[in-house]
Amino acid sequence: AVALLRIAFGIALNTLLAATISLMIVLSLFSPSQFAPMAYDAGSVTTGVLTAPVLLALALGVSSVLARRSGGLEGFGLLGLASLGPIIVVMLVGWLA
Repeated sequence: AVALLRIAFGIALNTLLAATISLMIVLSLFSPSQFAPMAYDAGSVTTGVLTAPVLLALALGVSSVLARRSGGLEGFGLLGLASLGPIIVVMLVGWLA
């Protein structure tokens, strides 16, 4: 959802990636050690056979409707941010549990 809002409002990808990666690093330091490997493994779900083409097509469709020129770049930005989402959520669950 955050990646789609980024496409819709034209927020810079590097700003959002820097914020999410910083949050991921901080959570890596404070979450229990058994959750970190599971969290990073959960991030690999977005490179699956079904998920990657669907996310790329979604980003291409949204960027074409909004008349953006870089639909492919938007797609890979969405894929990158979607990879960081499960990592952050699993670490938050480990930190809160």
